[in-house]
Parts: sequence; structure tokens; C-alpha cells
Amino acid sequence: MAGELEATQTAGRDVESSGVGTVKRDVPTDKTLTKGLQLLEALSENDHPRGISEIAAELDLTKSNVHRLMQTLVKTGYVAKDERTEKYFLSPKLWRLARPQRQYAALQNLIRPTLERLTSVTNEAATFAVVEREEVIIIDQLDTENSQRIFFTPGQTLPIDEIVLRGKSLTAFQMLTLSTWPEADATQAIAKIARQLGKPPGFVEERMDELVRIRVDGYAISEGAWNPEIKAVAAPVYNRYDKLFGILMTFGPADRLERKAFSKAKLVTREYAERVTAALCKD
Repeated sequence: MAGELEATQTAGRDVESSGVGTVKRDVPTDKTLTKGLQLLEALSENDHPRGISEIAAELDLTKSNVHRLMQTLVKTGYVAKDERTEKYFLSPKLWRLARPQRQYAALQNLIRPTLERLTSVTNEAATFAVVEREEVIIIDQLDTENSQRIFFTPGQTLPIDEIVLRGKSLTAFQMLTLSTWPEADATQAIAKIARQLGKPPGFVEERMDELVRIRVDGYAISEGAWNPEIKAVAAPVYNRYDKLFGILMTFGPADRLERKAFSKAKLVTREYAERVTAALCKD
């Protein structure tokens, strides 16, 4: 009808059509949101943490403005801060939000046969997780008829430098991951957990000594320290650049994983982790 207005929106502009002509007007944009998105883009374009001054210069923003926006992104979990250097990097949150439901389908298809063979040999539960900066993400887990309780679920994200699931100490996967970190970073992470648990100073030194043994043995163990009813062994899976990519873990009741059974679990978990590494690195 000639007297009616038909409104459409195209490319950030409102287009109003009438019988006599077309009028275009700019759609207001939120400047704060725009700047925040620019910060995320700036962080995504670099493999290393970035400082406030560097980003401010690149985006032609004031340092105070960048600092304020960065604190908001940290608080909401999209950005993390390296306390040693006071620089910032993207957390896995955006990546997790963006991944499709079957993001891990190919990796799960690769891992599932290994979990099936591992559980058939040990008769205990097995889990595979990938390492993302200061977190691990559970990719798949296979239970057995003997399993009494499943602690982890696929898609679950767990921190390396914090108490996990109200545990009493560090998990095997935490210790394994920390064994690949620089000594100063590992010490800082363990000290943080020690404070959360109210542990004495010797706790940190003891855990650091354990990291040395883990590097020699090629796996990490938990014998009731994290949970008095659970024993676990975690073995590393590496990528083609010899960097820690994931963790294969076997765990079960402490009273069933006694000396002989636990020794067997250590050996086969490490063996199957090495097979996964070989499969991932295969050309």
C-alpha cells in the first residue's frame, strides 16, 4: 500500500521504503561492545599473552580503556591473565562456546577403541582428556561393570591449578600436566592448591619431588591422596611436536587396585597412551 512504511535492515543500516522514496539511517552500535570484540580479536591473532600497552597501541585506544575492558573479559571468563607477566590471553571459553556438538567426534572415534581395550585389560574405568593451557577437557570415558562411581563426564572442564571436585590433593592428571610445565609455573600452581587445602609448606616440596619421578617413570599416579577410596594412573599423549596433547587415565577403587593390579594398570595405561601418540602423529 502506497502510504505504508516497510522497514528492513541491511548491513548495519535501517532502510525505510515509502511511496515517495527511500531513507537510510545508521543503526546505533554499542561502542563498548565493539571495543571488547576488538580486544578478543587482537588476543586471538597472537600465540602469546599480550600486554595492555601493546594492545592499546595496536587498537588506538587508551591504556585505561583497554585495562577496564580487559578486567570485564577476565571476570566473565573469556580472557585469562598471566600473573607473572601481567599479560593476557584467551581462555578456552570462546572455543567451547563455538565448537559444534560433535566437535570431538573424530577424536572420540580414535580414542574409543583404546578405552575399550584398556578397560578390558584392567577391568577398571578409563578416561581420555585433552590439555588446553591451564585446563583439561574430558573427551571420553568408558565405565565397567565393576565401576562404582564415575567422577568425570565428557565435555567437563577441570582446572590444573585448583582443587578438583573437592579433592584432598592433586589428581593424577594434574600432576602429569604439571610435570611438563616450567618449574616456576608448576611451583606456583601447587602452592596455590596448597593454600586452598590449608597444607603445610612441605606439601609443595613433596609434590615437586613427585614431578621429577613422573618425568622418569612416564606416568603419574594417585594412591588415595586425592580421594582415599580411589587409585589412578595417568599417562601422557603427545602431538607431533612432542608437546603434551592429552592424558589417558585408568582409575578404580583402592581396595581392588592393589599392588599387582595397580602395577599392571601403570604399564598398560602407559603402553596404550604411547599407541595413541603414534596414531596422532602418523602422517
